[in-house]
Amino acid sequence: MSRIVKLATICAVLLLAAGVPATADTVITFYHYQAGSSYQAFRKILNGFEAEHPGIKVKDVFSQSEQITTDVQTALAARRPVDLATVIGKNVVYFLKNTPAVAINENSAKAGFLDNCLENFLDIGRAGEKIFAAPHAYGTPLIYYNKDLFRKAGLDPERPPRSWDEVIAAAKTIQEKTGAKGVSHLLASMKDYGTMLMVMNAGSPYLSGDGSCALFDTREGIAALQLWQEPRRQAQGDAGRQ
Repeated sequence: MSRIVKLATICAVLLLAAGVPATADTVITFYHYQAGSSYQAFRKILNGFEAEHPGIKVKDVFSQSEQITTDVQTALAARRPVDLATVIGKNVVYFLKNTPAVAINENSAKAGFLDNCLENFLDIGRAGEKIFAAPHAYGTPLIYYNKDLFRKAGLDPERPPRSWDEVIAAAKTIQEKTGAKGVSHLLASMKDYGTMLMVMNAGSPYLSGDGSCALFDTREGIAALQLWQEPRRQAQGDAGRQ
């Protein structure tokens, strides 16, 4: 199996309504899924923006990450204001096809801040020469291991697994020796997030560029999914024989 590597996912800010001249009554409606300390940092940024632009207020509207696509679409259909939205990167294509998205670089004189973004990061929101979304967060999901659990299972806590085969082997040992679950799979709020990471980590594409077709029916993609299925089948078989 492939080595364990860091994989990146991008969350993007999408411009969904044409800009309007700033007046004393200008309100920007910003849909987002920031909560807890993340929201505090997010709101601090918005407050700073308001301080620099006294004629503009930012109304932030919270929505769960797995629900924000539906909530934004519902608001647009009901003609409620939506100016900006924080969306999961893979959903940008959906928004471009189904909402009145406006290109961020439509007015080049006001799009200079995009020069601070790496070109390949901007590709997630690019359609031709137009850019509809800019990245605001860069995720690096990792594998974490518990040294105490390794010791209890008789494994070397200073030698973490270096391949998926070693992860599975260590997990089986931990379960056999301690009774604890040896490994857990990242589900996250988008449900397929962990699966996507596994497939891409194995060297397989996940979706087509336009988001319309799944592409992980490849040798690498199948191997990645089997990596999770086979230990589960074995565990279910063992439980059935007890």
